[in-house]
Amino acid sequence: MLVFLTLSLVHSFQQYEILIGYPQIIEYYSASGIIIEQNLTSSSEIELTTSPCQVVPQQLINQNMLDQSLPIIPQYLPEQFSQYFDDGHFLGLIPHIISFVNIENDVVILTNQAELIYIRFLNESFIVSDKINLNINVTILQYPVFMETIRNQLIIIMYSDTVGITLDIKSEKIFSKSFRIYESFNTNKILSVAVVNNMLFIAMGVGGLKIFQLNGQILGSIDFEYQINNATDLKVFHEFDVYYIYLLDYDLGVSSFIYNPKSTLIYKNERLDTIPYSGDIIDIYNNIMMIASYQDQQTIIQEIYLNYTDFSWKQVNKHIVNSIIVDIDILDHVAITLGKNGNTVIFHSIPSQYQIKQQHFIMPSLQKLSFIKSKSSLYLLGVSLHNFYYSKLELKQSYLQCYFEQEQQIKLSYSHISECKKYKSGICAYTQEYLIQSIKPIITTEQNFLIYLILFLVALAFITIIVILIREFNKYHEFVHNLDPICPKSNEITMQTFESPTKIIKFNQTGAHTSQFSIISNMTRLQQV
Repeated sequence: MLVFLTLSLVHSFQQYEILIGYPQIIEYYSASGIIIEQNLTSSSEIELTTSPCQVVPQQLINQNMLDQSLPIIPQYLPEQFSQYFDDGHFLGLIPHIISFVNIENDVVILTNQAELIYIRFLNESFIVSDKINLNINVTILQYPVFMETIRNQLIIIMYSDTVGITLDIKSEKIFSKSFRIYESFNTNKILSVAVVNNMLFIAMGVGGLKIFQLNGQILGSIDFEYQINNATDLKVFHEFDVYYIYLLDYDLGVSSFIYNPKSTLIYKNERLDTIPYSGDIIDIYNNIMMIASYQDQQTIIQEIYLNYTDFSWKQVNKHIVNSIIVDIDILDHVAITLGKNGNTVIFHSIPSQYQIKQQHFIMPSLQKLSFIKSKSSLYLLGVSLHNFYYSKLELKQSYLQCYFEQEQQIKLSYSHISECKKYKSGICAYTQEYLIQSIKPIITTEQNFLIYLILFLVALAFITIIVILIREFNKYHEFVHNLDPICPKSNEITMQTFESPTKIIKFNQTGAHTSQFSIISNMTRLQQV
């Protein structure tokens, strides 16, 4: 039986001073697990709806998948597309993605033109690493196709044909060898496939459960003699050298079977009673099982807690999704559904008296979802008809944020109920009191704006002066350059001395000087005597 223990954590009174006009985060509630319920009350005489402090709730954030996509099918140009029409009818097959499967952190995609594409996860991104064309009749790809991996082999189950491909993920040529598997299926009757080690488990509706073991190119059938009305889905786990099979029957509910490969015996796990919740989809993660059924354009999801110690179970919650889903995947704290008109995030493992609001994200034309973990990060993978998408999922923690527009003091009382990180089935109640005072900044917003304006004007004036000086310097340089050809150049400098006006001294460029006298001046002086 699932029991939730409640632990109370009361913290001391905290005081804060906040500048008016500046938003500030008071506290992150990151020490808590999944926050189930939050309350914020004020003992001040203000309405909480107009309170300057608000709690931002915890939420699961996925990056925009449209911004992180890898085109698989190239788009036709209008002139190319028109070539495939004849009298208004399209000729041939419109290329699109029909299936994909994870191989560790990498992905293999299959198109309806029998092209296999290997996409490698590298440095938090995806790149196309290899391609190969299958030697098959592409018309069989119009029927359901199932791709699984058995050890280092990719198994493709198609209508009346089954193909295996050996993978060498460390080589440049990843698709190293293909081979036929001598077993064929009517894939129209297959509802679910599970692969563990070299074992293949197939739920075939009214055809019951089929079990195979792959040895080389042979799928050896293993007899399953239990009566199944309508096997719609299954999950298989391997532990202690045996296989635990959880089979969902649309009419009877969930039954558990155990297969021992050493004795080749299959027997019903009588210690676990049949779980009488019928449905269409099942998923199991650790101790949580979810069973989804369709009712009046809604999906009803029963959340079951499994106790593997004594093989008991308990229905702990019921979730309603207002759309028809086609798949569900359970993760650490949430379950994500793939719907025809969007996807829903459901928080699990919380007491039934509490409800966390479901989150939604829409990815048009998404055909299939999957997940990988890398370096403690979780990535959501998906394919549409033409593109491969990926997105990093992050749980953003809740926090208390305040923004004041005037001077005031408020008293707040915050509390929340969350999962306890230290206790598997514990519920922690957290309480915190705050006294928050808003104060005027030393420099107001208006003064701050005025300072920035003055600094801007000073910088503008300085830049203007520099530009003017540069322009004037360029003008002066042009003036001097234009003046040089007009001025004659001389190798000598001539000057008269004070000791005699008739004596002339000339300097040449070598630094030597010469002296000369005017003959006419000397003759004039002789006549005067």
